[in-house]
Amino acid sequence: MSEDERQRDERIKAALEALPDRTYRIFFLNMVEKMSHVEIAKQEWMFVWQVRRHMRRAIRAIAKAR
Repeated sequence: MSEDERQRDERIKAALEALPDRTYRIFFLNMVEKMSHVEIAKQEWMFVWQVRRHMRRAIRAIAKAR
């Protein structure tokens, strides 16, 4: 792994750690646990549109970190 790649990975990690807890949890459930937005909404007692909003926040944070 090059120095640039390592720095990019560190920036992404920092961006994820800076997310609000709920946003990070929703991102984790979707990307790591492979849960659908509907499944997450049911588990977290929220609407699907709210799950999508949290996912947009997380993806924007990662995009900025790149």
